[in-house]
Amino acid sequence: MLAKVSELVDDLDCYEQVEVFGDIWIRQLEKSLPKEYGRDLILWILISFVFRQSGLFKSATRTAILHSTGPFMTLELPIRPTIAERINRQRLELLERLTTNIHGVVDGLCVGDRCSFECDSMTLGALLKQIRPLGLWPPPSEPYTEFSFVGIACTVRSLRSPQSETNLHLIKAAEDSWARRSSSYSKKMSNKGRKAMPSVSWDTEIEAKCPEADWEHECNLKRLLVPDIDRLEHSVNGLGLGDIPSSGIFLDR
Repeated sequence: MLAKVSELVDDLDCYEQVEVFGDIWIRQLEKSLPKEYGRDLILWILISFVFRQSGLFKSATRTAILHSTGPFMTLELPIRPTIAERINRQRLELLERLTTNIHGVVDGLCVGDRCSFECDSMTLGALLKQIRPLGLWPPPSEPYTEFSFVGIACTVRSLRSPQSETNLHLIKAAEDSWARRSSSYSKKMSNKGRKAMPSVSWDTEIEAKCPEADWEHECNLKRLLVPDIDRLEHSVNGLGLGDIPSSGIFLDR
């Protein structure tokens, strides 16, 4: 209903006459602002623009940029061409930066020297094994149909890393410690004769090499990918009312 009123207000250019009522109506309904892209969100973009609700307009357009899986649909509503164009452009730019980041991690694991050969190989294999069936490798390109930023981000945040990689350095430290202590013990045995086996503890030496008991290996997939995704997501602010002309030719009208 409020969307229909917004259409009439926009057609008749009578915003000032209904401004007070519009503020009251919107305050009662703004808590129902959709969190995903769809028909209701598009209606709210129209409503917030016509009634000059800056915060709602910014929030609604931000949701559209992050969640839409294709070109912004106006549903034949009097939504300015500039709004649709800017939502589409920001969505494409965001997805391009996201897929470029993923490609960069794959490329770095292939030709770089992040860690050991074994660790890089396991991490690369785990990454490709999980993103290829989802259509993320080879990287998709414009118009990124059926892909949304939020959808890809959720996928990346749920990627599994090879279990052994987080313990790689700890295991190596234990092996080195055992080898040195065994060698030292063997020498003592040959010099002094067989004695009772001493208790061997590697805790001190391992902790010296790996001081954090819950230390997570830096090649963990989430550590390689999620920080950049978080930065990209936080960089999306939505559109400002001041950037959109309040009059002009409508789209699909």
